[in-house]
Amino acid sequence: MTTVDWWTMIGAIAQLSAVIVGIIGFFFLTWQVHVASKIARADFIIRLESEYMNHHLVTYQKIIVKRQQSLNPQCIEINTGDKTEISEIEHYLSFFANIQILLSEKLIDMKTVDKMFAYRFFTIANDPSVRQIVEPDKEYWELLYELYDEWAKWRNDQGKAIPNSQFPLIDQSEPSLPTKFK
Repeated sequence: MTTVDWWTMIGAIAQLSAVIVGIIGFFFLTWQVHVASKIARADFIIRLESEYMNHHLVTYQKIIVKRQQSLNPQCIEINTGDKTEISEIEHYLSFFANIQILLSEKLIDMKTVDKMFAYRFFTIANDPSVRQIVEPDKEYWELLYELYDEWAKWRNDQGKAIPNSQFPLIDQSEPSLPTKFK
């Protein structure tokens, strides 16, 4: 072989090596992006739970204790004249209204939300006293009603019970409820 043939062969090997390294690099980069997205999702879920624990757990605990002390353990007795108590419950429900935005934007899935919050949501949402708080201002609670409707249907489709379901937030027979929530 001549000198030119050796250089041509070395050039071809170098090009082939570059292609192989490029392909390996592409697969490694794809794997890294996949791993990073899983880590970001896990971090998001942990921060969501942390947000609940830091800002909403106390309200949940107060409501549960109040229910246990009530003559009717299925229903909390809310002092409608106590603006602080009503504000705490509204703040609690607003957290879940925001969950509906996350679901709508596909930033989290219903299966994950259900695992994290199902009991804590339905136990409070399916309370006649809570219903008395949100019903007068239904138009402002559209996200909460959407979440309730979608979540209740999802749980029914999964064959899962809905806590405190004898007092649903959305009474399907109620004529004044917007059609999309029936």
